Amino acid sequence: MNLHRLGHLRLLILRGLSPTDAMLDGLHLPQLRWLRLASYLVRCTPDRMTQLVLSCPSLTELVLTPRDDDFTVSVADSLAARLPRERAVTLGVIPKVLEMRPGLAAGSDVADRPVDGHRGTLRLVDWTRFKHLQQYVV
Repeated sequence: MNLHRLGHLRLLILRGLSPTDAMLDGLHLPQLRWLRLASYLVRCTPDRMTQLVLSCPSLTELVLTPRDDDFTVSVADSLAARLPRERAVTLGVIPKVLEMRPGLAAGSDVADRPVDGHRGTLRLVDWTRFKHLQQYVV
């Protein structure tokens, strides 16, 4: 998937796909602020999803609703460890993932401060917080 010509995109919803690492490689969109990946089968690695977030400097909100909770938890752990100090990202997830990583839930002491003084801020929220954006689904 090559979306380089659409570098002006600010919102992107990918539904019904089985994303691979190669597919995510084409999503370096500098102005992208919001991304939702809704898929039952995820064939990309958590590391590649983390790289995607790091390569889109304006991305502040990512919603992951795959069927594989372990994948989402792995992405959350990877982002929490690798976000640069100047980045703040909100990750929308299903409620079960919030229960699995309560320390990253929005409003928790851990989520609202950098770890070790050098990491950015990652907050986990219930993905339904972003339902108002579904009006953009074509």
